Parts: sequence; structure tokens; C-alpha cells
Amino acid sequence: MSQVERIGSSVIANASREQMSYTVDCLKTSYPAALELLCDSIINPRFHAPEVEEQKERLLQLLTNKELQMTLLNEMLIRNAYTGGLGKPLIPDPEQVTRLTSSVLHEFAAAHYTAPNIVLAAAGVNHQELVDLVTPMLSSLPTSAPSTPSQPSSSSSRGGSSSRSEGSSVSGLTPEPASKYIGSFVSMAGSFPQTNLTLAFEYSGGWRNVKGAVVMTVLTYLLGGGNSFSSGGPGKGMHSRLYTRVLNQHAWVHSCSAFNSTFNDSGLVGIAAACDPTHVQEMLNVMCNELESVTRALTRTELDRAKRAAVSVICNALESKQTSAEDIGRQFLTYGHRISGRTYVEMIEAVTQQDIVNFIHKLLQSKPSLAVFGDNSESVKYEDLVRSSALGKPALLSPAASSSSSFKATAGVTPWIHAAAYRRGKTLVVCASLAGIERPTSHDSLLSQHIQADETLLTGQLPNGMKYVILPNKLPPGRFEAHLEVHVGSVDEGVAEQGVAHLVEHVTFLGSKKRENLLGTGARANAYTDFHHTVFHVHAPAVNSITNQPMLGQVLDALSEIAFAPQFAAARIEKERKAVLAEAQMMNTIEYRVDCQLLAYLHHENNLGCRFPIGKTEQVKVWPHDAVKSFHQRWYFPANVTLYVVGDLDRPVSEAVDLITKTYGSLPAGTYTGLTNTISNGNHPSTQNDMIILGDDDITPITTTSTLSAEATLSNSSSAHSEAAAAAAAADAAAAVAAAVGRPATKSAMSSAKSGLSTSAATQQEQALQRQLKQRHAVRPPVDHKFGAGPLAPGEQPAPVSIFRHPLLQHFMLSVFCKLPLTPMTRVEHLQQQVMIRIILSAFQFRINARYVVAQPCFVSIGLDISDSGREGCSVSTLTVTSEPKHWEAAVAVGVQEIRRLQKHGITPGEFNRYRKAIMRDSAQLAEQSNKIPSLDTLNFVMESIACGHTVMAHKEAHKSMSVATSSIELHQVNALAASMLAFSSHFGHEAEVLQDAAEGPAGRYAAPGPTRATSLVACVPAYMDASGESIAAGVERVGPANIGAEDGGHIDAEEIDLEELEKQAAEGMEMAVPEGAIRFDPSPAEIAAVLSDNSAEVEATVDVDLPEHLLSPEQVELLVQERQPRFVPLGGEGTEGETQPAPDSFSQVYQRRLSNGIRVNYRKTDFEPCSGLMRLAAPGGRMAENMGVGPDGFGAVVVGARALSEAGTVGPWSREQCEVFCVEHLITSAFDADEENIMLNTHFSVTDGGMQKMFEMVHLFLDQPVWDENAMERAKQTHMSMSRSTVKSLSRASAERIMVSMLGGEERRWREPRPEEIDALTLDGMRKMVGGLFHAGNLEVNIVGDFDAEELEMCILKYLGTLRPSPDPLPVPAPATLYMSPPMEQRHQNWHLIDSDERACAYIAGPAPCRWGPIGYFGPLDPALPVVTPISVPYPALADAAARSAALDSRRNHPLFASVVIMVLTEIVNSRLFTTVRDSLGLTYDVSFEVMMFDRVRAGWFSVDVTSHPDKIHDALAASVSVLRDVRVSPINKRELSRAKITLLTRHEADLKDNEYWLGLMTHVQSPTVPHKSLACLRDLKPLYEALTIDDVYHVYNALKLDDANIFTCVGTSAVRAPARLRTGGTRHAVRVRSPLAHAGAAVLCPTAGKVAPPARALPPPGASMFGGDPNTKEAPAAPAAAAPNPMTMFTAMLAAAQAMDLNKAIKAISKPKSSPPTTNGGSGNSQNQ
Repeated sequence: MSQVERIGSSVIANASREQMSYTVDCLKTSYPAALELLCDSIINPRFHAPEVEEQKERLLQLLTNKELQMTLLNEMLIRNAYTGGLGKPLIPDPEQVTRLTSSVLHEFAAAHYTAPNIVLAAAGVNHQELVDLVTPMLSSLPTSAPSTPSQPSSSSSRGGSSSRSEGSSVSGLTPEPASKYIGSFVSMAGSFPQTNLTLAFEYSGGWRNVKGAVVMTVLTYLLGGGNSFSSGGPGKGMHSRLYTRVLNQHAWVHSCSAFNSTFNDSGLVGIAAACDPTHVQEMLNVMCNELESVTRALTRTELDRAKRAAVSVICNALESKQTSAEDIGRQFLTYGHRISGRTYVEMIEAVTQQDIVNFIHKLLQSKPSLAVFGDNSESVKYEDLVRSSALGKPALLSPAASSSSSFKATAGVTPWIHAAAYRRGKTLVVCASLAGIERPTSHDSLLSQHIQADETLLTGQLPNGMKYVILPNKLPPGRFEAHLEVHVGSVDEGVAEQGVAHLVEHVTFLGSKKRENLLGTGARANAYTDFHHTVFHVHAPAVNSITNQPMLGQVLDALSEIAFAPQFAAARIEKERKAVLAEAQMMNTIEYRVDCQLLAYLHHENNLGCRFPIGKTEQVKVWPHDAVKSFHQRWYFPANVTLYVVGDLDRPVSEAVDLITKTYGSLPAGTYTGLTNTISNGNHPSTQNDMIILGDDDITPITTTSTLSAEATLSNSSSAHSEAAAAAAAADAAAAVAAAVGRPATKSAMSSAKSGLSTSAATQQEQALQRQLKQRHAVRPPVDHKFGAGPLAPGEQPAPVSIFRHPLLQHFMLSVFCKLPLTPMTRVEHLQQQVMIRIILSAFQFRINARYVVAQPCFVSIGLDISDSGREGCSVSTLTVTSEPKHWEAAVAVGVQEIRRLQKHGITPGEFNRYRKAIMRDSAQLAEQSNKIPSLDTLNFVMESIACGHTVMAHKEAHKSMSVATSSIELHQVNALAASMLAFSSHFGHEAEVLQDAAEGPAGRYAAPGPTRATSLVACVPAYMDASGESIAAGVERVGPANIGAEDGGHIDAEEIDLEELEKQAAEGMEMAVPEGAIRFDPSPAEIAAVLSDNSAEVEATVDVDLPEHLLSPEQVELLVQERQPRFVPLGGEGTEGETQPAPDSFSQVYQRRLSNGIRVNYRKTDFEPCSGLMRLAAPGGRMAENMGVGPDGFGAVVVGARALSEAGTVGPWSREQCEVFCVEHLITSAFDADEENIMLNTHFSVTDGGMQKMFEMVHLFLDQPVWDENAMERAKQTHMSMSRSTVKSLSRASAERIMVSMLGGEERRWREPRPEEIDALTLDGMRKMVGGLFHAGNLEVNIVGDFDAEELEMCILKYLGTLRPSPDPLPVPAPATLYMSPPMEQRHQNWHLIDSDERACAYIAGPAPCRWGPIGYFGPLDPALPVVTPISVPYPALADAAARSAALDSRRNHPLFASVVIMVLTEIVNSRLFTTVRDSLGLTYDVSFEVMMFDRVRAGWFSVDVTSHPDKIHDALAASVSVLRDVRVSPINKRELSRAKITLLTRHEADLKDNEYWLGLMTHVQSPTVPHKSLACLRDLKPLYEALTIDDVYHVYNALKLDDANIFTCVGTSAVRAPARLRTGGTRHAVRVRSPLAHAGAAVLCPTAGKVAPPARALPPPGASMFGGDPNTKEAPAAPAAAAPNPMTMFTAMLAAAQAMDLNKAIKAISKPKSSPPTTNGGSGNSQNQ
């Protein structure tokens, strides 16, 4: 096999009753080697005994497979129909298999593998060359078999006609044994859902009767057939006789097909069928009738169709060289010569109707052969069949079946027509069948059917217990996902080890050297910890981009080291301890705290409510290293791990399994080392051991089978015989366990096992327990839940209302929870319930949207969710109500009323039909996209499905199952389920009443699980509100003067923060400062419960909404077309030269069009998302076009106006509800929004069933007849006011806004949210004026990507976009220049504090950066684009001449994409260094990121660094981040860094090219005159430019970043109960020391006596002077402070960065330079000596 793989061949061996064939398929260049391999296998066969035994075992296993029964049925039919040679078994019986040995095989080969018996045939090679090559190879073949004692020929006493005499018609071949056809009946019993029948008659003459064989072939295609699940389409056989006359007429027939089994001199022709067991006799009647009916009712059309089908199959088969070669060989063995394909075709064309009739008559004169398998097989009367055949009558068994009309067989049954229609573009496909349904499948049996699992999903388990899951997936091509899931999470932690699972994840992942080796290969790796598992995942290319070797093995090896061979170095543990603490600070936002509160109350009865993955920081700080190692040892063992590999693998799945086995198979299994005292079940910690290091008793010991048998024998033995058996079993158990753990069983262990009966019972039990192997919990997570279903417990009260109150909360939010058991989705009934739940949720959300359409709705949002959660191990139903504080009662009342309405009255027939159809269309669309779903999404789906216990289905099979499930759903079933599932919130406080109603009411009113009830209720409320009842901005404490950027703003020394004091204040729970004018908001639990339980308001049933067929009727469209005469014009516009419909771009395949009304169109056809598309309408303008100031059309008019149009939710004369149901019906989703530069309408649509046309109807009306509604405007205003008020409560958002104000000035508002007074002044007319003035035909560019028909798309573009009112060419949209402020140094660096109950800190660094388009450093207007030259790469610059290097340089730096591409590369490099230094080496943060903001039209750009940390480390983290930015000059970028960045970005780009949304972004603005430098050439040159970039190019852009003191801006935000003491003293310069980001890197004096940083030895510089050493505007060096020395942290930072570039000496020299050295001027940094 290794030689076969080496030459890239495939080999096939095949055996039939008369011939054997060996076939090799190979490249033409390697066919001599393949030929030698083929000949050697015939001449020198080697039958090794072990291999023979292995194949016998496989064959025996195969014979027991139920799926082989149909093959065995055909085998038994032939075996019993003949005597002699053909009656010998092809598939042996088990007892025959056991008699086969290697010597028997040798004898058989010697007897038959002789020269006269062998034909060598080849296709695609030169004949003479083949003869020359093979002659020496086959010359040693014997010409005859070795002499053996003659064997007596078989004979039979059964009568019958002679079918073949001994001998052969081909001279030289070994005589063929005689065979005789006798006919037979075989009945095989079995319990199957259907009974299989095979009826055949003899065709005398076989292949050697060539004309008869041709007629037989045509007859087979004439009869045709299929099964009940056949899909339609050309060539699928749905036109054949057996399909139209049998399958379409009898619902109890599962399959019915013609077949033939033909041999040299005889053959069988007949029909094979499967039916319900109760219709066996009737099925046989139909089969006989169909054979006979051909003689009476054969039409010329049927015959011609059958002949064409036969010719097509033959011609297609002969296209294959492999088939052609095999055909030549078999014909020579049969005829002694070859009959050409053309001759066969001519003979087929010559077949007449009479030939068919004569063939059938002769066929039916033979004795029938019948084989039956399945239930009720004994009812078949073979004698009657033989009798009627012998009388020469049609082989019919009952008068009922003798009618020529097949409809009479189902007399009294109403015929039904089942039809399906599908439209795609201009093609309409209709499939219809007439079915007489006599006994439909029962509803219960249909629902109980198991859904089919994905056949391509492979699961397995290694001997050590580790499981693996493999699923091939082709998107993205050439890449795969490997996820290693360890089944341990925070829920498994002890009371005193909360967070240790997360810390272990950090240490094992980041401490792996093999993981580091993945960097630069194009792979991305990460890890995360959750409640129920820890996951290490790698996204990798199939081939290593550096070594060109397959990556799968390297990735598996890295994951193995991470999980099973971590180092646990002390330094690594300490680094990750810091990182985990920093991550805890970063995550501790108000949103995270709300999530924690919800989970705490939802799962109050188990560990899910108190074991959060981030853990407790006070515990993380103190764990000894052994505690971390111990947790890993307890939980990281093979049986507790599952490996997932999903993607485009570079090898067959079997080879991937071999590689997994090689990598992980040798790992020892986990062993259980202690007696069971308590078993951790993840429930409330009060029941668990309060230890830092827990023992192995936390692992549920699941005993192996061998160990269990040994223990059972030991405990029950009472005789010598049983004692011996027990000892043997114990010895086997010891050996099995030893093998699993990876070490041999010792002699002492074996002897102890054998003699263990002499020891005490306690000792024996302990020894057996010691032999147990660790296994993962059978149920994950291992917790007990309190469910909200079933009868009430005695004295059970409604769930209490819990309240979380916090000043940073913006809205009142009430969550009502109900937990239910998680039901694994394995049957059709489970899938049906999921469909019904989706219908209920859709109907509820639609109704809530209808209640929202008022001027000032009382709620912000109301949501209902019912979903399974693998991480929580249950299903959770949730009603969530969000509102302003003053409206909370009304909002809760609305939510409860709509829940009660749906629970009481159910959904309407219109809702039922609408959402059922929408779900099925969505499912069909997903099925079409089954091979277009990225591997990561597929893997997440598989992991969640397995976690929930669901059957993992392929998308197409899931759609089939969903079709079955959905077709049987009735309205009353949905309403019964709604009555049960919604009772938890509709009947809060009335639980007993609804249970009584269910018990006494009519059957079917409630579906399983019966009325539900709330298990927990959580209200998250703001602490304060203003006098009007709105939320108020609480929690902000300013530092220094009120105006941002005053001279006293700036950084404080981290040493001045008293962390102990802050922790003490937090522990004491000190109250936060109450905002001025605030009113305490504190609804009580009783008040909330009273509103929830109030059922006094009567709810009426919902009235159905009329669904419009069209938003714009065809008649209206035709009138518009006639009136406005839309047409395509040249791309330059009306009156210019050029094609109106040019061909697509040769590289990108993008089509470009321009309409006569000025709209520009770009579209590209893709199949990434089959049957769907995306469209974007973009109009330049956005917030840059807004007027500054307060007024009707003032600042905010565009962004708030866009929101108002979106809130209206309708177009033209239609209501919002009608538009919504129209979009639901046709799978249309859209979003309308405005950003800084553009106004955009993004729409996702279906292209089937007229979906694209319906989408264009909506878009036309949106542009032509937009609805400006006062109520929608008020809702839009409220939304933006809420956003404005919430900004100040967010530490990160407020910090970012402050730095923007400092950098761009307080008057530059267009990058920030409008203020409340600006929003309040806006009017509907002002918004209409601003938005309508930008979003019009002359200012639009339309981009479309999808799986559409191009001709249909262009027709829609003309009809619906071309008929929009024409507009003049768009005027230049204003894009005011953005000016950067240059405030004094003390105003550049801000510090502020947010009053909060938890400590957090974040810092921002920002400064100017180059623009996206145009030369580096140029910020003026852009000239029209010049012709684009593809970038030139110079592989070896040193060897190239100056002219070539200059040309290459110009081609890169003059390219429009140069700035943006280089900035992306630089971003990757800087982020890598930030992570390595600030996060990994210094441990100052968990999260730090660098990014550059670039725009298409705005001539501006800036960079920013976002870093989060603890308040006592945030200044160090800030300083280290600035150092890394500037150290790019000190430690040069090396080739490896550049290569790694380019590979990462190119890999991401190539993967994204399979995504429609990515293409939409690439195409946007390629025709926009406001972005003149973007064209289709940019799409072409993106990859070449990446590949051509050099390190000098990166520095060319890096030097344009403003990193010097005169341009950099910083802002530090901290939060705690109170500001640090130094900050609370307020605006005196001596109280708050102003510090630049790196002031403590050189402006402070080291004080060895106190161990703290003393004040600087010089005074603060004057405004504009540099804090880093001198005035940036002069060359004069500053005076050095006395005793100044570099800060060690900054020195270390620079050394780390320099080490990456292997330039350590240079870094040390730069740091050690005396302070009097002049600042460098290279690159404009000017401060490298201070780093």
C-alpha cells in the first residue's frame, strides 16, 4: 500500500460469480510502476495467515450487519435459482468462512491464475508500449494449473431446464462448470419496518446472446423504478413505468425497481420491491402484473425514452478510462473479442416494441424465482405463482389484481395530488404525483422515528478513554479547526479554589512551547474556560506556510502538550496569576455584574450560581503552586477530554484517526487513587468539603467492565470453582487496568489478584477500588436543578423576586425565569416541538413590535426566549422586560398581558401558516448552504449539540426531518404547547389555579410538560432617577476642574494610590455619592410581584394581519417603466462613451452598471450562501454632513433621522405590521443606519420564490415613498438620549470620549453622540430635509452579492431602481477638514474617576495617523485617481539594479492601497509586541490592543491603544504600552515579524473571500466619485501588495505616526467607591501631580531608603515643554536632574522589545545614554533615548 500511495494510484479488486478483476487507476506518468505492482499481485500473491484471519473476522462482522440483508437476499435468490457453478455461493456462509486458510487460497490462485485465463486490458496507453512493458512481467505465468485430483461435479435432483453446458465458447480458457436454472423460493424471516421481495425469471442466453442482452438492457430502463423518497429532476427515473404505475399509486410501497443479474450463458430479470408487511401478497400481485402489462400497454414514447436512457448510461460509462479498460477485459473473457460502444448503441436503437414483447413472453415461460425477507413473509403462496406461470397465464394470484387499471387496486380511496413548485429566476419547476392513500402512517409512529445523524460525522474513543469527533468541512478551503475540550470548568471547583480552572487554562496554554511554534504558520490559537468545560482551540491551514508540511500533526502535538504535558514553571504561574487578576478587572463591567446576578439567582440551588469562571480574586492571589498543579492532575486525563477536528483536511478521515491515535493513544489513562468519601455533583458548596486542594473523590469513579466482573465474582464466590473464576477475573482486571494506564501489570499485582481471596473482604474491596479508572461525569455539568414543572410541593410558594440595585444601571430590567429539563433531540417529535416553540416566539415578538409603535412606548424592549443550554445543563424560558424607571409598572403589565393573551388564546391561523412557512424556507435555505458554512460555526454547532445530547444532523437531513415534523403540526398543538410553556409568567402567583385547570379542563388544552411556573425572578434597577422618572447619570466624580483638559487634569503617580484604603472602603460597603437632584429608585419585591400577578385586565384574542401579495403591484411597476423609461448608460454617465453593459472585471468577476437616473451598481454572483443575497445602498454624507449647533436640522439630524426612518418600519401606504409580515413571509431583513461618512441600507434576501423581486419592491418604496412618522421620531430621540446619558456611566466609553475631546477639541462633535438639547431641538421636517437630501438616486451606489440569476437581477435593477425619480449628479458632499488640537502638555493627559462599587481601570493612548487614501502625510483633497500599476516584487533586492528597485518602490508606494495595507501589517506587529511585553512578560494587563482609525472620505486618521488593568497598575501598563509603540524604532522589525503579519492577514483575507458580507465591503465605493482612488484594481492588487511589502515600507508609514510628546494624548479612567485620596483634594497643582505617560521612567528620583519614588528634582515645565527631555521645538538639551536614573521597568520593556529583533546591545546603549544627549530626529520620535 505504501507503494500505491507513493505513486498516487488507487487499486480495486472485484469478484463476481464468473470473473475476478484487479484494477489500478494511476497517472499516465506512473503507469509502468503501477503495471508492475498489478502483475506482481497476480503472479506472486502472498496470503499471510494473520492477514487472512483479519479479513475473515471482518467478513464475519459484515455478515452480521443488518444493512447487508438486501444483498444477502439477492445472493440467496441466485444461489437457489441455479445448480452447478452459478449455484455456488459468492458471499460465503459463516461456517464456510471459518474453513478458509492461506493454503486454500494458494491452491485456488494456482488453479485459476494461469496465462490462458487472464486478460490484461488498459485504456489511455500505447498498445505496443504496453506489450513491451508487460511481456517480461507475465512471461513466468503458468500455462495450465498444477495437476490435482479431480473433483466430482455437483448435481441436483431438482427439475428444470438446462441453462449452460460445461465448456466455454472462448478457446483456451479453463472450462466453466455446468449450471442449470431450476427456479426457487427463499423466505428469510426478520423484524424490519418493511418486507422486501425479489421476483425474477430466467433469461436464457446471457451475455453471449448479444441481441437478447441488448433487449434486456432496454427493458430494465423501461421498467425503471425508485423509492418513495426519490427526488425529481432529469434522469432520476420518475417517468418510468414502475414509478408512475406503482410508487405513485400505492402509498404502502416503499421502493420498486427493475433489476437484472446476467452471466455468460444465463441471467435473471425481474423486479425488487419493499412494502408494508400487511401488503406482501398485494405487492407480489402488482409486480407480476407490471411485467405482464408491458406486453399490452407499451407505447413508442416509453420505448424511445428507455433507449435514450440506456445509450446515455453506456456513453457516460465509457468516458471513464477505468470502466473502459474493465469492459475490454470482461468482453474478451466472454466473447474472445470486443464489441464497440458504437455497435451497442446501434443495436439499442434497433430494438422495437415487438422485440420487447417477445422477450417478455419468453421470460414469463420460465419458472419464477422468488426471495422474501421480513415480517409476514410466510403469507406468500409460491405454489400459486408457479401454477399460474405453468398455465401460461399472467402470473396473477387474485382476481382483485387482474384489472389493467392500477387505480382499481385502491378502490374506494380518494386520490390525492401532491405537488411542489420551485421558482429560480425565470425557471419554474413543478413536480406532481397522484397518490391513492389507503393506510397512511400513524401520527405516533411518525413522531417516534429517530432523526438521522450526519453520516460524515465520525466519533470514536481511544483505549485510554479519550474521545474524538471528526467532521470534514470544505469552508474555508485548506483550513481546519482543532478544539480540545477538557470536561472541567468552574462548576467543578471547590469552595476555596474558585477561579483555579481558569488559571490552569492560562498556565497550560501560554506555557506551551509547541503552541508558540504555531506562530507565523498561519495558525491562530486561543483558549477559554466556562462553567462546564475548558477549551483549547487552533484555527490552522492544512499546510504549514513555512515548512510546507501538513499542519494537522503539528497542531495535535501542540494541543497534547498543552493539556497533558504542561511545565507549570513558577514564573509562568505568577505571570498568569497577574493576567487572570487583570482579566477580572477588565471584565468587571456593569454588564458583567448584571449577568452574574442573573445567574446567581437563576441557579441559586447549585454551583452554577456561585462558581463563575473568572473566580474570586482574593483566592487567586494566594494559591500555592501545588494547588494549581493538583487541580490539573485531578481533571486533565484522557477520559475527561474530547478532541474535535472539523475542516478541510489534507488526508482521508481514516488517516486522521491514525494520527490522533498516534498522538494521544500512548497517553496513560487517569487512575483513581482514593476511596470514595463524597462525590462532587456541583451543587451548593455548603454540601462540599471546604479544602483548597480537593482529592480524587471529586471524580465520579466509573468502573471498567473487567473490574466490575472481578468485583462481582469476588463478592459472590463460594466454591472452589467460583474462587478460581474470581481469581482469573481479578487477574484479567488488573491486566486491563494496567494496559489502560500505560504500564504493564506487575507480578505482585497479578499474584495479589490471584491470591486475593485469602485477604479480608475490606482489603479486597480497597484493591478493586484502587484499580478503577477515572471517567468523566456521565452528565455535564454535574448539578441538580429545581425545575418549574410538575405538581406543587406541599406549602410551595411562588418564587421570590430578587433585586440587584446599582447606580451605574440605566434601565429597569425584570427577568422571569423557568428552568425545565433538557430534552435531547433524537426523534421527530423533539424536532416538532422545537418548530412549535419557534412559531410561538415569532408570534410573540411580532405582537410586541406592534405594541411598540406608539409615540412614547412604556417599554424599551420586551423579549421572550426558550432555549437549551449545554453549559447549564437545562432548558431556560425567560421573559425580559426593560423600561425607564418611571414606566416599570406599565412595561411589566404590557409584557404579562401579551404573554397571557398568547397563553390563553394561542396564535391565529394566519400567524401559524406564516411562521411555519417562514421556518421551512429558512430551513431550506440553510440546507442549500450546507457546504458553505464555515468550519468554526459547524464545530460550535456540533459541540453544543453533543453537550445537549442532541443528534448531530447534516443540514440537508435536518431539513428533511424538519419537513416531516412540520407537515404534521396542527394549530391546536401549537396553542397547547403555548398554554404550557408560557404559564410561568402568565400565571405568576396563580400556580395552583393553572394546575387545577389543567387537571380538570378538556384533554389537549395543555401539552407536555404541563403548566410551567417561574423558578426565579430578578429585577436589575438603577439606584436613582431624576424628578421626571428618567434614569440619571450617577457615579461620576470629576478630578480637578470641571472643564476637561484644565491644567490640573492629568496622570497621578500610581504610588500615590492607597490600594489598601480603597479595599477597606469597598469592604465597608460605603455609599456612593448621590447625584445632584437624584431621587432614590427602589421598587420593593412585593410591588414587583403584585404587578406580575395582577390578572384583572381582560385580554382579547389577536386579530390577524392581512398579508399583501405585493408592496408594489406589477401594474404599478409597468406604469413606472413606461413613464420613466429606465435604461443602463455608460459608466461615465449619460452622454459619455462606453458600453452600457460591460463584461465583468476579469479578476474579481464584478459587474458594473450605471442607470439613467444616476444610480451606480456593482454586483457579483457567488454561491457562498446558496439561494440568498445581500444588497447595500450607500449614500455619502453621514454625520460629516450634519450642521453644527442646535436647531430643527442641527447636529444629530442625519443619525437620529436615519433611526426615525428605521423605527417607522414601513414604506408607502402599508402599515408597519403588514410590512413586517411581508418581510417575514419572504425572508427579507434590512437595517438602515448612518455613520460618520455614509448613510446605508443593508438588506439580506432570499432569491427563491420571487424573494429578490419582493425585496426590490420594498427598497423602491423606501426610496420613493419613505414614511416619516412623528411617533417613530420620538422613539428615535429617546433611544439617542438614552445612549447619551449612558456614556458617562461607562468607564471605557467615557474615557474614549474624553481623549477625543482633548485630541480634536470640544467643538468637533461629529465623532461623538449628540447632546440631549441638540436631540430635543430636532424636528421631523429637519430630519427629512437632511436625510432626503443625501439619500437620493443621484447620490446612491448599490452593491449586490449573492446566488442570483444575473438576468433576473438586471431586470429588477431596471424596473425598481431605474424608475426612481431622476436626480442630478450628486454635488460634492461636505467633508470638513479635521484639525488636531495642540493643547499644553498638562492638558494632553487626563485622569478621571467613576464612582463604582468595584475597582477597575482603563487607559487610552491616541495620536494622529496617516489617511487611508493618498500619499503618506497628505491630508488635503484627493486628485482624480491615476492608472493603477500592480505592485512589483523584488525577491532579492541586493542583486537587483537600482532601476528595478526604484520601479518596485514606486509601484508599491504610489499604489492607492499602500497606506491601508501597511497600517494593517503594522497593527499586527505592534499588537504582537504589546501582548508579548505588556501582557505576557510584565503581567500588567490581560487585554491591550492597538488599532488605527482610517476613513474613506474624511481626510483624517488616528491611532489608539486601549489597555485595561487594576487601578494600582494602570499607569505602569500605560507607560509600558507607550514604550512598546516607541520601541519599534529601538528594536527594528525583523523579517520573521513581517512575514508572520503578512501571512496572518493574507490568510484571513483568503478565508473571508468566501463570505458575501466581506465582498460587499470590498465593492463599496468602487464607483463612488467621493472616493476617487478606490477601484476594482484595488481588489486585484490587494494580495500582490501584501506580498511585495518590505520592512522599509512599514517604517515609512510608522514614521508618519505622531508618537512624540507634542502629539500624543492619553486618558486614564479608574473606578471604585471613592476616588483615591490624592484625587479627592481637587484642583491644586501640588495635590494632583501632573504626569506624562512615561514620567516615572526618568523624571523621578529613586529613593533607596524609603523604597518609593520621590518627587522629581525639578519643577514642572512650562506649557508646551516636553516632559521627556526638552522643548520639542528646539534642539537644546534639557538639564539633567540630580541623581537621575532610568526606571527599571521601562528599561526591561525596551530590552524585551529589542530582544525580538536581536538588537539587545543597541537597546541597552539607547537606555544608558546620558540625559544631556540631544533627542534624535530620525522618524520624528525624538525621545528614543528615554526609553
